[in-house]
Amino acid sequence: MTYEAQFKRELFWRSLWKNLLEGAHQNEPLYRLGMIQNQTGSLNKAVTYRILYPHLEDGLNVEVKIALADLLAMTRMMIANEGLDFFEIEELAQKRLSEFITMRLPK
Repeated sequence: MTYEAQFKRELFWRSLWKNLLEGAHQNEPLYRLGMIQNQTGSLNKAVTYRILYPHLEDGLNVEVKIALADLLAMTRMMIANEGLDFFEIEELAQKRLSEFITMRLPK
C-alpha cells in the first residue's frame, strides 16, 4: 500500500472515530470489548452455519464477510480508543502471524 493510500485510510478512520466519540459510552473500553465479543459471536455463528448448511454456502459466505468486516471495524475502533497506532499494531500482527506459521511448518 502506498503512503498516500495509508494516509487517506488513516484520515478516514480518524474522522469516523471522532464522530463515534460523540456518544459518551463509546469511550468506555468495556463497552468496546463487549462489541468485539458480539462481533466474534456473529463470526462464529456465520462460520458454523456455513459448515452445517453447505447447500446455502453462497449466502452464508456473505454473512462471514460481513461478520469479519464488522469485527475488523470494532478492532480498529478499539485500537483508536486505546490511543495506539493502527499501522504499528498491523505490523506486529503480521510478525506474529509469520512466527506462528513458521513454527508450524514441517521441518
